This record gives sequence, C-alpha cells and structure tokens, in this order.
Amino acid sequence: MKKIKVFIFALLFMLPVSVFADDNPSVLTLEAEANDSVISYEGTTQANVTAVMCKLYNDANKEVDMLSVAVENNAFEGTFNVAEVGDYKVTCANYESGSIKEASVTVSEITIPTYTVTFNTNGGSAINDAVVNAGANVNKPENPTKANSLFIGWYEDSTLTTPFDFKTPITDDTMIYAKWQSVVVVHTVFFGEGGTYIVDFATDYGEYQGPLGASITNSSMYSVPTGVEMTLTAQSIGGHHFKGWYSVHEVDNNGNMEWEPIQLLSSESV
Repeated sequence: MKKIKVFIFALLFMLPVSVFADDNPSVLTLEAEANDSVISYEGTTQANVTAVMCKLYNDANKEVDMLSVAVENNAFEGTFNVAEVGDYKVTCANYESGSIKEASVTVSEITIPTYTVTFNTNGGSAINDAVVNAGANVNKPENPTKANSLFIGWYEDSTLTTPFDFKTPITDDTMIYAKWQSVVVVHTVFFGEGGTYIVDFATDYGEYQGPLGASITNSSMYSVPTGVEMTLTAQSIGGHHFKGWYSVHEVDNNGNMEWEPIQLLSSESV
C-alpha cells in the first residue's frame, strides 16, 4: 500500500509542471551584434510562440527601446538603432509569458550620416550645395539674384507652392527651389547741365518704397514687380525745367555705358 501511495503522489506532482511548459513556451536562444549604430539580434523559440517582446537597455540598465517581433518557424530577428557608443543589453521573451533571454553587445563607433541640400535657384545666381548631419537644420543662404526678378523665397517643391521651413530636420538628400517675381526696372535719367532734382518715388510694394523727397543729381535705378503701379514726380531747381520721364535702353558707346531715351512717357507716372 505504501508503494502505491508514493507512485500516485509523484504523478500528481509532475503533471502540473508538464502542462505549464506546454502552455508557456519560451525563447530558447538569443544573439546580438553591433554594426555602427545598428544593433541586430536574432533568436529561436519553442513551438507555439507567435511573437516575442524585445527590449534594449544601456550600460546604466535603463530601458531605451522596445519592440514586438513576430516569430516565424520558431525564429525571430530585429534591429535597434542607437545614437551613442557604449555597452548595451538585448532581452527577449515570449510576448505572453515565459523566461527571458539576454545578449550583451558593445557599440564602439557610430558614423553620423550626412545629406546634401541643393539650392535650385531657377535661373538665379548659383548657390553652393550644403552638407549637413542627419537630423540637423540647413542654414538659410544669402538671397540669390536674377535679372529683372524679385526673389520671393525658398520652396520645398518644384511647383513652388509650399515654403521651405529652415527649421525642418534634414533626413535625406534634399532640393529646395527659389521662387521669383518678374520686375520692371525704372531708370531716372537727367539730361542737361547743373541743377538739382527732387524725385518722389513710391509704390505699394513694401521694400520697394523709394527715396521720397530725396535729392539726386545723377541717374538712379529702381526695380519694381511687374504690374505694380508707381508714381514718379520731379521738381527742377536752379532754373532748370523738367521735361518728363522717358523709357530708355542701354547702349554701348565705345565701351562707355549710356542711357538713350527712346519714348517720352507721362511726366507724372510710369
């Protein structure tokens, strides 16, 4: 009778352990290695595991990342990206329960990728490309110039619909585009000898507000956007009579640049 009782007791004791192992399959193996800033890991599991939870810890044992990884044919793999050199630890376990496997790895060197920002000036003066670290901002360059054009700003798309934000982190090679507004160039040319002329120049276009009431004694040049109205008035002083405003063109007279009137315009507006 004693032998029978011992046999039954042993059977009842072992049965729950066997059932627990079947219901809670575990991670069997785990390996990790570092390549620059990428930590790769792979492992195997018992049957019936569909996903594992993997975590990354730094050398202070602080969790810095966590991923859920699918298991296929009792195997899994994944990567963590790190920004600092040092010793790390990868741990993985059955997503539901089970024992935890660990693998240590050392990141000894990290190469920060760089990207090129190209400034497409759309026919304007050339601007050198900028090379920036991944995640950094690109500095705004000096405004380009273009004949008979007003620089409006930099845009992130070739259709010039979305302004480029220079606070945007650069994460890939990038091209930004210059936007222009066509302008007309107005020259004030004074013929005759002596005298001082008062020129009033005004438009409704911000930075092109001219030198109101300024005294000038020689030719001047201003640029205004196409289609913007402006008014020019002049008052001759010192016995000289103001004849009016002319449209002109530039001629090369034996190497000397001169302005030749070709059409008399209104004496009050251009």
